[in-house]
Amino acid sequence: MAITVPAAGAPVLTSWGADVANQLNKCIPIVSTADTVFNSATFGDITGLSFPVVAGYTYTWQLILMYSVGGITTGLSISHTAPAGTCRMLSSIYGNVSATGADTEWLGAADTATGTSTTDSTNGRMIRLAGHFICTTSGTFQFRRKRNGTSTNVTIFSASGGIVTVSAS
Repeated sequence: MAITVPAAGAPVLTSWGADVANQLNKCIPIVSTADTVFNSATFGDITGLSFPVVAGYTYTWQLILMYSVGGITTGLSISHTAPAGTCRMLSSIYGNVSATGADTEWLGAADTATGTSTTDSTNGRMIRLAGHFICTTSGTFQFRRKRNGTSTNVTIFSASGGIVTVSAS
């Protein structure tokens, strides 16, 4: 639904305010409020990066995760868990040393994908996640992470996150 802003000097109708509120209610901000530091080769939740889902709705997201790795042979794998539904997610990795990125598509849930990794730098890096989830069973959608490579720390920095939008399926 498009929101039409009243012209200057025109009376503001109550329906305009309702349209704005309806659009805002379809946006779910998700943001990590603290650094997440881990050294596990097993998937775990990324604190703050989850949202409730309801059957019959589609959830679309754009997220940016800033992170660093503790060694040149360590990377980051990203996945998710969700109730029943269809999920497709594309990830792109960017960093200070290499302009190369990696793209991966997930088609399942419950950490069935190996995720995406990088192993060429310990500098700060960024991963961009874009995707959607068509929910058929209500529950919680949770983004997940694990170390990929040798045993050193990976840090996902505070304020990583983005916006999830909701629409009827």
